[in-house]
Amino acid sequence: MLGLAVAIQLVPLFAPLLLSRDAIDYVIYGRGSDPYHATDTPSVYGPLFTMVSAPLSRIGDGTYAFRVVAAFSAVALAFLAWRLAPRRKALAAAFVGWNPLVAVHSAGGGHNDALMMALALAGMQFAVLGRTRLAGASWASSILIKFASAPFYVLWAIQERRRGRPIGLAALLVTGAVVSAFAFALWGAGWLHVFANLRHQATVKPSLGLLGWLQDLGLAHRPTVALIGLLQVAAFALFAREAWHRRLHLGLAAGVIAMLTARLNPWYAIWGISLAAADDDDRWGRVLAVGMTALLLSDSISRAVNA
Repeated sequence: MLGLAVAIQLVPLFAPLLLSRDAIDYVIYGRGSDPYHATDTPSVYGPLFTMVSAPLSRIGDGTYAFRVVAAFSAVALAFLAWRLAPRRKALAAAFVGWNPLVAVHSAGGGHNDALMMALALAGMQFAVLGRTRLAGASWASSILIKFASAPFYVLWAIQERRRGRPIGLAALLVTGAVVSAFAFALWGAGWLHVFANLRHQATVKPSLGLLGWLQDLGLAHRPTVALIGLLQVAAFALFAREAWHRRLHLGLAAGVIAMLTARLNPWYAIWGISLAAADDDDRWGRVLAVGMTALLLSDSISRAVNA
């Protein structure tokens, strides 16, 4: 299972950059002196990813290095899902590693979601092994690559604390403080503009996602943004309640959170795919992950055909 997963996830490395040009933006961030105020595409990513982008962007044309990192992150996801799944380990590895959407947008597109989720699952694995400090540092690194993993940590932490288990909070805070200090040293307070960049990105009508779908139904822009915010808060509150009662399935939560984003990029499916794979009992999380894979892969194919 793992061998075939490795092969599937590495195959797109032999093709040109696929479907998305985000890796080109990563190169711009890595080579620029002020990535959070770039003229055309200011960064919406955490400071750790921007730091990592600096050396990667100087390897060849830059984009291929990001694809290699994403490909091996996807392989790591399959391995970590195999490690975390208590019973159906082969299925867990295949659920991630055999997924063509993961391969296309990791090795093919170089997106950083596979790296973000590999660090999140590593944090969960370290916690299982009793390595609390490494768990907290790994979760912090995931969040500082891309802020989208922050809700997953909070939900996981609520459930773990309810079970009386450590969550590595001190290590997470220390890691966050150290990386933030480096960010201030490199870019001053300007890197905090990332949050304004994220807010702006959420207001641009996408081809996929709630913002576009609701506006296509005739809703005005501001009420649509407000409704999406309310839905996101309600969903998070519901899953936080499930976590407190120790019934949380993090893969299902990640899939729902992805579906409730204003802009649904295809690589967001990696969130739910990887977390549902690691949970043998997350039946509905896996159902949602398969559905999202079918929807987003078909959209990706249609875009490639029409390009």
